Amino acid sequence: MPCAGPDYSCNSLITIRSPLGEMRIGAPQSAAPSSRPVWFLAKMYLQAREWLAHRAQRAALTTLDERLRDDIGISERDATRESRRPFWK
Repeated sequence: MPCAGPDYSCNSLITIRSPLGEMRIGAPQSAAPSSRPVWFLAKMYLQAREWLAHRAQRAALTTLDERLRDDIGISERDATRESRRPFWK
């Protein structure tokens, strides 16, 4: 799909469309100020999603039985300690 514009040139390297809006990576500084909040919201959404994934993975460690924990090389104490860590670290 060609880029829009009178000479079909792109003003960004890549465009990402999400439910939060459109993000342009590599856009020039002359981009519309209204697009900046979308960047911020999209970045916060992706960060929160990553934190929640970390929290879920750590919580899953406590559900593993002894055989599975031995397979990955952690003890029950290590699994409990890891599951109690804050999800943003």
